[in-house]
Amino acid sequence: MSAERHGMPSAQDRASFETFLRVYLELKLIPVAYRYAAVRQLPSASAMDILSTALVRVWEKQWHTLATENDERRLATIFRFMQLVSLEQQRKEGRAIVTAPDELPDCAGRDPYEYVDSRLAAESAVALVAEALSELPDEQRTIIELAGIAGLSVSEIATQTGLTATNVSSRLSRARARLKHMVGGHVLAEFGIGRLSKEPEGGTR
Repeated sequence: MSAERHGMPSAQDRASFETFLRVYLELKLIPVAYRYAAVRQLPSASAMDILSTALVRVWEKQWHTLATENDERRLATIFRFMQLVSLEQQRKEGRAIVTAPDELPDCAGRDPYEYVDSRLAAESAVALVAEALSELPDEQRTIIELAGIAGLSVSEIATQTGLTATNVSSRLSRARARLKHMVGGHVLAEFGIGRLSKEPEGGTR
């Protein structure tokens, strides 16, 4: 039987997967992986583990259907897997591991703070945001992470979570308000989540 009948990726799927990674690995996927590692307070080296594990799962479980989807949907699915994998790694650690500023990624000789929004975020806000996120209900945390860390639109979050766009918007507003109360709007802005004062338009940035 063909790979398609088994629901497994075909040679054509493999080609589309490799092309997709050539375009988006450095541009989108690696930066988001580092942001997930930071917000989980994992060592920076965990970022590539998060990304590689998510990519393997997407390839094995989803790519045979994603191969015909647009890049926005592909990215959204990978970001959702990254969110889940990063939670798994955090729980496996069993405790918060503070990421010291000098442990943040220095990828190919570039600024080690490239993958977070500012030096303040790297040095202090990340710990505050990570603790605040951990106190949110699971559903609210998932939604605000997909919006604020991965940059997904409300419609893509709805697709990934199975909620309606209206429900996503309301939960996003509640999560944003709760985080702002816990850590302050300036801290959220430094980390990037503060951009949610306007809903993302048109999917991933």
